[in-house]
Amino acid sequence: MEAKKEIRVLWIMRDDGDMTEPMNIMLLSAIGKENRPWRSSHLALLERDNIMQVVEDVKPQIVAASAITGSHKAYLEMFKEVKEYWGNSIFTIFGGPYCSTYPEVIREKSYLDAIGVLECDDAWPELLDALENKGDINNIPNILT
Repeated sequence: MEAKKEIRVLWIMRDDGDMTEPMNIMLLSAIGKENRPWRSSHLALLERDNIMQVVEDVKPQIVAASAITGSHKAYLEMFKEVKEYWGNSIFTIFGGPYCSTYPEVIREKSYLDAIGVLECDDAWPELLDALENKGDINNIPNILT
């Protein structure tokens, strides 16, 4: 059996002091790694970490975040910077209530490769499998490209 190449996902979240982060990224991280020990999750905070340096250090294949409306602006700026520097070598995906209520963001922001809308508990591992196997990601329920 061929060994799988490590897949690193860098999750970005905010720590603005006003709210407790929803458990969604923790849950998605666990679901994405279930029975797949070659996958790893890493975390960076927008307000604490130099995101570009973390990306340089971690070398993720995927940068992901989840946001509510209002905090989405900081995430979009971060995604834009990551894509401008690393281009298509990093897959960017954005999810959460903001994307679920405003899915048009995928058409408006060329630096987003995909967004997750509504619940993505089943879609997230399916997306990771498709990315690993260079499969089609365009027909995964709740993932818009």
